[in-house]
Amino acid sequence: MPQSNTSNSNSGVWLTVKELAAKYQVTEACIWKWVKSGNLPPPRSLGPQTRRWPPEVIEAFESQKQKNFSVSSMDNHDNKHN
Repeated sequence: MPQSNTSNSNSGVWLTVKELAAKYQVTEACIWKWVKSGNLPPPRSLGPQTRRWPPEVIEAFESQKQKNFSVSSMDNHDNKHN
């Protein structure tokens, strides 16, 4: 039986823009700005009006975001003490 896209507890669920906005506590417009700027990969088209992000794309986005945060926070920390 196919899995529902409304359950965020399952890591295999493809997320909608609305679900991503709720997950990151931003507006849907912000999600689309991230896509347009290249910070978030575009969603996959599953039909004429159905777009979703697969879990592996979101995991990669979060991993990259974590790496960028770690590096930039270290750089900022170093600059404050020089």
